[in-house]
Amino acid sequence: MSQKPDPRLLDTDPVAYMRLQAAHEQQQEALSAIQAAADKDVEKAQAEQAERTQADVEEHYAKLVERRPEMGDPQKADAMLDDMTNSISKEYGITPEEIGDVYDHRVLDMAMDAVAFRKLKAEAPKLKEQVQGKPKLLKSAKRADPGAQRKRGAKTRAAALKKTGSLEAGVDALMDLGL
Repeated sequence: MSQKPDPRLLDTDPVAYMRLQAAHEQQQEALSAIQAAADKDVEKAQAEQAERTQADVEEHYAKLVERRPEMGDPQKADAMLDDMTNSISKEYGITPEEIGDVYDHRVLDMAMDAVAFRKLKAEAPKLKEQVQGKPKLLKSAKRADPGAQRKRGAKTRAAALKKTGSLEAGVDALMDLGL
């Protein structure tokens, strides 16, 4: 790029001064046009990047709502995100601004799970105290298979027939044979 002509040249060679001045102004205009085009390209690239980021955010939000339908309700979503932000920043030292920069649904889902886990872990001692005073539950016996009950009944009736030999016991035993 040419430099601005020396004003002293105006006294010695005014035509050369005017020629150099014109060349300098022409280069300045070309430089300004190039700079404007570069600025326009940068703005265009930034706008395209912002559009891609916004589309990415919307896609991840849709996936988060698919995985956690309660996030579709703006009030519930705000409450959950506030709770998550407070808990994560308190427990892990991550600032709310850093959390706000995260939009990947997998990371948000993981963070929500971590918050839920922390809450459950905090409630565990209280639940332990509540359970300690309660009586233990007895386990019930496994219910017998209906076919096994019929076989057991048939064996009992056959044994009664052998033992007594009565007509009544014989009829009961024959009824089990399905005749």
